[in-house]
Amino acid sequence: MKLNAKVILEYQEKVKRITLTISEFEAIGRELRDKYNLTDREAIDILNDRNVLEILAKREKELEL
Repeated sequence: MKLNAKVILEYQEKVKRITLTISEFEAIGRELRDKYNLTDREAIDILNDRNVLEILAKREKELEL
């Protein structure tokens, strides 16, 4: 699957909808990381709504190569 804005928004909503324990947040982050081949930092940034445009731009650039 391709990482895109819709996917990012779905994951961000997932962590906002429920009160998460640290282990639940980590589990969602690992799922996102593994499913979309992200680094731990990228997954955490996406869930915390940080550097999202930079991450998407990096992914798009990688697809062009």
